[in-house]
This record gives sequence, C-alpha cells and structure tokens, in this order.
Amino acid sequence: MPDWLFRYGVAGIVGVVATLGFTLGSQAFNWGAAKKGWIRLDPIEGGTVMSGEAKLCAVLSGSFAGAILALASTNPANYRFAAVTSLCLFELVFGGGAAATWIVGAHRWEWTSASFTWRGVFRARTLDWVDLVGVGKFWLGDSFSYVKAKTGRRIWWSSNALYSWIITDAVRTARPDLFGLPPAEARTRESPTAV
Repeated sequence: MPDWLFRYGVAGIVGVVATLGFTLGSQAFNWGAAKKGWIRLDPIEGGTVMSGEAKLCAVLSGSFAGAILALASTNPANYRFAAVTSLCLFELVFGGGAAATWIVGAHRWEWTSASFTWRGVFRARTLDWVDLVGVGKFWLGDSFSYVKAKTGRRIWWSSNALYSWIITDAVRTARPDLFGLPPAEARTRESPTAV
C-alpha cells in the first residue's frame, strides 16, 4: 500500500467519523428539544431553541477538561508549580467555557398571538407584540437580531438559534409594520386575512 494512501486514507476516515459523530450528537440534542415540544415552526404560536451544536460543544469541552484533570491527577507528585498553575488555568478555560456554552445552549424563544418570550437558564423576558417599537440586526462574530419594546427592553437571537428564520418570521407576522409592510388585520389561523 502506498504511503500517501495510508496517510490520507486514515485522515479521511477520521474526518468522516468525526463529522458524523458531531452531526449525530448535535441532532440528538435537537431531537430532545423537539420531543419536549420546544420546537414548533409556526409563525403564529411557535417556539425554537438554540442549536444542539452549542450543547454538544459544551459536552465535548467539559469532557476534555475532565479527561485532562483525570490524567493529571494520576501522579501529582511529579508536577511543579508552573505545571499546576497551567493545569488550573486550562481547567478554568475549558471547564468555564463548557459551563458558559451550556448556559447559552439552553436559550429558548416562544411566541403566542399576544407576546414574545425568551427563556434563559436564570431568567426570562416577555414582551407584548403591541409594545414593540423596533427591530434590528448587528454583526459581532455572528449575526444577531433583536426586537425592542417601548421600555427599551430587548429580546435577542442569533443565527445559531435552531431555525432562526422562524423567529424573524414570527416577528414579521405579528408586527409587519416594523418591517415596512402593511399591518396585519388579525393573527389567528381561522382568519382568512391572516398574514
């Protein structure tokens, strides 16, 4: 067998296995959210969650931090101060990053005919559709969108939200005037004039 075939063949197989594992792992989190009823792709009464990729990254990062800690604790007598300090910083970065990513991965957005709600791990925010005065977008390493109420409070979402387009569609359905469209007469499924 040629050397190049072995080298690139192994790299190709590892790449395919890693991609398949990442995809299936991410989908497992998305399927879990769908089973709980958190994903409803309806612009009138629906909801969505952060993509399962965020939780998968948190699990992988936390597992990596745990594995390094387990390996380092097998023989701690051999470590000097610099190694222990490096290990602590490594655990702080990867462990803290895993926790922060898990918290971000738990975000949910829900909307009804009357209001729009964002739910995080520690708090939630609900804005009534009639109180909205603006929508916006900006780029900060990712595309973020928001709605703004009269009080100045905002609900944000990024393109990393699973089916992020449905959030924008829900806002456009509830408040087409914010997008320069004619106002909707009714937001009910039964109405023949519903947008």
